[in-house]
Amino acid sequence: MLRYKFRQQNRLKSPKEFQSVFDHNQIRVGSPSILILAKPNQLEISRLGLVIRKKFVRFAHDRNRVKRIVRESFRHSQSSFPGLDCVVLTRPGAGDMANKELRNLLDEMFTTLANKNVANKKVATNEVANKKVANNGDSSGQ
Repeated sequence: MLRYKFRQQNRLKSPKEFQSVFDHNQIRVGSPSILILAKPNQLEISRLGLVIRKKFVRFAHDRNRVKRIVRESFRHSQSSFPGLDCVVLTRPGAGDMANKELRNLLDEMFTTLANKNVANKKVATNEVANKKVANNGDSSGQ
């Protein structure tokens, strides 16, 4: 049985971890009100970082509500994309969305993220296989 928990190990905590995702993101999923950046990590778990800007979500109770909904959506979706560091950023209008609307949007975005992650893994696997074939062809020709 899957356990849907959001523990400390599932969080990006240090500025270095956030900066790594900002600098080396390989997957981007966006909407007018939310942006998700992600990059593979060397762990078997996915981790989440939140950037809820006061400029876009003005009141503290709205920022807390958005964070709670993002964490909940991530908690239920994290098993479909293991080994990713994700940062969720708010854009204008995120704080004005209803709870159900925001949750449905995030669920859809995390599903898209999982699909893009699978596609990236396939591309990376094919590139590695092509390099091995190319290297074997070079060594046998000498």
